[in-house]
Amino acid sequence: MTGSAVGFDLFCAGVGFEHVDLIASSRRMSAAEFAKCDRNGVTSITEIEIGRDGLVLVSMAGREALQLSRESLYAALARDLPHGGEVKRNAALHWSEVDPRLPKQPIRFIGPSPRSSQMPDFLDLVMSASCGASATLEGGPRDLLCRTLRQDGPYQEGPKSASQVLEQLRSDRDAVAVLPYTFYAAHRDDLTAHTIDGIAPTGDSITAGRYPLIERVYVYVKNQHMGRVPGLQRLVYEFTSERAISPTGYVAATGIVALDDIGRNRARDMALSLQPWRPEP
Repeated sequence: MTGSAVGFDLFCAGVGFEHVDLIASSRRMSAAEFAKCDRNGVTSITEIEIGRDGLVLVSMAGREALQLSRESLYAALARDLPHGGEVKRNAALHWSEVDPRLPKQPIRFIGPSPRSSQMPDFLDLVMSASCGASATLEGGPRDLLCRTLRQDGPYQEGPKSASQVLEQLRSDRDAVAVLPYTFYAAHRDDLTAHTIDGIAPTGDSITAGRYPLIERVYVYVKNQHMGRVPGLQRLVYEFTSERAISPTGYVAATGIVALDDIGRNRARDMALSLQPWRPEP
């Protein structure tokens, strides 16, 4: 257990018995990480999706669930907001200011730790996804506008440990925090989950791809080690087997949400073909 960034760093360090054969990650390998692999001679990589997780917005049990949208989250949490071709500093202090359907309660939001695998997904799935429709700036300034979070109080960075986030929520029962679905599912009696774009986070909504904030769980295989490292091919077949990744499999027993039949068959196809993968340009 290293975290995705360190794991990809080890995976991309080179080819040979002293280097990592495969890595599991709750986020996709970035283009920069892929380029590092390429520079170090790791030139054939297969990406296999084996399950899903999700980003869940929660408060302590007893609070009424908020009907949030990605647009209202962006309007509440971005440092600066585009307005008529200009950029204005975000001054919203209550949820009702970003969406009149929300209650007049102070915005107190505990975001993912900057060191966690959830942070890139949060920026992509919430901030960039909502900013793109309204931002009129292009290039670097637009990216900065979309992905820069406010630092004036309503938003705060959370600790890396989900258990520590839960402790923070216990001391501030009106706060909203981001947690992985796997953690939420194990503590659902203590937590209230807020809907996103009208959809509640459930195993079914994540499996079906309806929930807006889905994280995908991947395994990356170093194909140049295949046939050279004893047992590696069998291991790849094993973690794509039904006993591993079906809804009743031992991977799902860890809390990861199983893929549907089509997704699991695709995973097995990738394990058999070892089709090389490249990030989209």
